[in-house]
Amino acid sequence: MFKICRFRTLNNSCTNGKSFVFLLCISWWLTIASESMAVDTDFYIVAHADDWQLFMGDKAWADVHAGHKVIFVQLGAASNASWPNWEEGNQLSIESLAGADASEVHAACLWQMINSHPICKRSYNNTAAYYLRLPVAHYQTRHGFEVSKFQTLEQTHLGVNILESLGENATRYESFSDLVSTLASIVGIEVDASDTTGLTINAQDPDTELNVNDHIDHLTAGCAAFIIARKASARLRLYLDYNSQSWPDNLDAQSVEVKTRLFSIFDTKVGIGINPDFSAFLRRTIFREILLYGVPSGAITSESLSTSCEMH
Repeated sequence: MFKICRFRTLNNSCTNGKSFVFLLCISWWLTIASESMAVDTDFYIVAHADDWQLFMGDKAWADVHAGHKVIFVQLGAASNASWPNWEEGNQLSIESLAGADASEVHAACLWQMINSHPICKRSYNNTAAYYLRLPVAHYQTRHGFEVSKFQTLEQTHLGVNILESLGENATRYESFSDLVSTLASIVGIEVDASDTTGLTINAQDPDTELNVNDHIDHLTAGCAAFIIARKASARLRLYLDYNSQSWPDNLDAQSVEVKTRLFSIFDTKVGIGINPDFSAFLRRTIFREILLYGVPSGAITSESLSTSCEMH
């Protein structure tokens, strides 16, 4: 902050040595205080309540325990009226990362008005979670479910339908652009709320050439995250989901235990169990990292990624 000139202040006027030392000490204190308040901010933007635990759980655990500010954004609700259980299970596993017991949810839902949409936010220690409660799709058919009027994220991405959230304070997203703008506002709010030294967005890889045969909700959520990260010049980590099974196991025993525990905490409220596919996901975390610092919004790092994530 101070250009060090012998015995001169910032306006180039003369001063004595004692005054200069005092000013330099104040500058040093302010710098240290600023650095002590600075924090890395990591976002986990996913389609479903169990996605980050299965595919990114060890990374989320490491970020929280490194003292980062970690923000989870869950887009989808669930395929039926049991969606509050999925949300509660997700919140339990998030809070457990930050030291809470897994017996009950501690963070109340505080409604935030973001981009003209009411969104449920829950905060616990150095974590926060936003729940958009949007429609989800069937994996095989890619169709929506009755609970959400058969709407889907994909159809909104393609410009076919709007999106309506579930539960109290339900809201309506008129387009995919509306949804992406809302997510970008969430990122901006959390970054502005702290002295962020580094922004990382973790999401499901929307590149269909890499994330083969993945759930369409995963791919669409990944597209939204890619667009946001590119505009924010953030570090972007893109994870393989179902196709991670085609890769060798790459986690040590501790990391597998962390992911398994996080998923099991979530599952206390849902009861879907750990099948052979889930067990394979828990033994692997496969991701690539794209650095988007200083990349113009029109510059594309991957042709297939760009094509799949075009806005409609």
